[in-house]
Amino acid sequence: MILGFMFLWIGPGLFGSIMWLWQLGNTMPGTSSPWTWGACFAVVALVSIPVMFLLERATRGKFLEGAAENLESDNLMTVGLRGRLAAGAVVIELCLWGPRMLTAGGRRLREAREVERFDREPAAVLLATMLTREEGWPAPELFAASGLPEEDVHAAIAYLLFHGWIDQGKGGRRCWVTSEARRLLDGGGAR
Repeated sequence: MILGFMFLWIGPGLFGSIMWLWQLGNTMPGTSSPWTWGACFAVVALVSIPVMFLLERATRGKFLEGAAENLESDNLMTVGLRGRLAAGAVVIELCLWGPRMLTAGGRRLREAREVERFDREPAAVLLATMLTREEGWPAPELFAASGLPEEDVHAAIAYLLFHGWIDQGKGGRRCWVTSEARRLLDGGGAR
């Protein structure tokens, strides 16, 4: 999160500097510029930081991917614009990296607080059950084989997913022990 906080200031620093240089170029010779660099930075930061968080939330971390898809065109009139637009999209993507890391860090902290209250014993039972097969488990079979109440199974899955011991397919219909967890358990190491 610290790195994300540092990267958060790239956009305001870049665009604040552009604003400051633009207003310097437009002042009359012999007069002082109306805004200092710090004032330009502060104004741009006040406006751009909320916009960056909103844009990051709207694009869900896929701004550059979406921009690249939109730039694909067979129209010959847009060929000259694509390079400039792609460069702008890369700059905006760099500006969004800070909000993305802060958002992901906040989400991870919330998940850690939620998972912290779960009992580890059902998670250990579920993991031991899952280790009896090399391949993944369909969810209904795993529920039955573990012998745990359904609410304990859900809490155990959340705990094991958070700590990276297991993974699951889309929709949660199939679960499996990760390769790294199997390697750690086979080698006797623990996390």
